[in-house]
Amino acid sequence: EYVAKDNRIKWKYNPLEKGFRKNTEHAISMCTGDIIFLCDHDDVWYPDRVEMHVKAYEDSSVKWVYNRTDLIDAEGNEIGYLEDEIPGYYSKDRMSLLNYVWGSCVGAAETSFRADVLRSAMPIPEYVPGHDSWIELAIYPAKSVYIEKLLQGYRQHANNEVGWAKKMTPEQFKEKEVQAIKDNMIYLKRLSKNTTLALWKRVFF
Repeated sequence: EYVAKDNRIKWKYNPLEKGFRKNTEHAISMCTGDIIFLCDHDDVWYPDRVEMHVKAYEDSSVKWVYNRTDLIDAEGNEIGYLEDEIPGYYSKDRMSLLNYVWGSCVGAAETSFRADVLRSAMPIPEYVPGHDSWIELAIYPAKSVYIEKLLQGYRQHANNEVGWAKKMTPEQFKEKEVQAIKDNMIYLKRLSKNTTLALWKRVFF
């Protein structure tokens, strides 16, 4: 329907069951612009989002940009903010190499990247928890810019693949966290052997 309305929109069907990580990688491979926005959720982009990101890239040293985001429900009503769920979400203190490994990355849906920098993080390994944490880890310490203005609604509903819509009991949360720690120890060992990463990163892990 939208392709018929605007010839700038391209629709591609991926015939293989690749999962969301490899599907994102495939989509990136088809991009032709100098700046790539990852739009991998049914979110709402507020006015000026694209323009403000592009403006940040006027500084040639900037390699990726991300913006403040609020949480919205299935109908688009505001239900909170990311920094309420994760205190310090936008703090520079958490933008460390190890934090990316432990799942504390900036969500891909909030980001844009210079195309050459983003492609340098390809391919996305099968074992990584998410494409966003891998990309930010692989390009680290590439310079980023945070736009404090609220530019996006991150939609939460019962069918989200990821997000905060599904509330857990304290027991379920504890069980999930323990499993996450075990999984991350395995992840660290794999990263230390990943020859696509710079040697200093492998030594660090």
